[in-house]
Amino acid sequence: MEEGVAARRLCPESHVLVIGGVFAGQGAAVIEHRLTAVVWEQDQLDELEGAARRAGAEAGSIPVHLEIDTGMSRQGVSPDGLTPLLARFGPGSALRLEGVMTHLFAADEATAV
Repeated sequence: MEEGVAARRLCPESHVLVIGGVFAGQGAAVIEHRLTAVVWEQDQLDELEGAARRAGAEAGSIPVHLEIDTGMSRQGVSPDGLTPLLARFGPGSALRLEGVMTHLFAADEATAV
């Protein structure tokens, strides 16, 4: 989170993505500094929604990227756990699903694009 805040100071008009996630007590900083958090757990969405509510954020005003675990067992929601997280971006939520991301499925293998 600290790097995201520093990046915001250096690049005030840039899109700043915090890929390390957002955890307890960090939601207010995400909103205050206009950062985009990467999330993969219900608790992270709870943190952001609570901070957004306290800040009086409008529906759909807080961008979020959702990370999906595609098999490397790093951070990310499993494909089986995706549906409940997606449901959190419904009407009336301050959160807006802006993007979806993954880590490479097999980082040591070359893939054709």
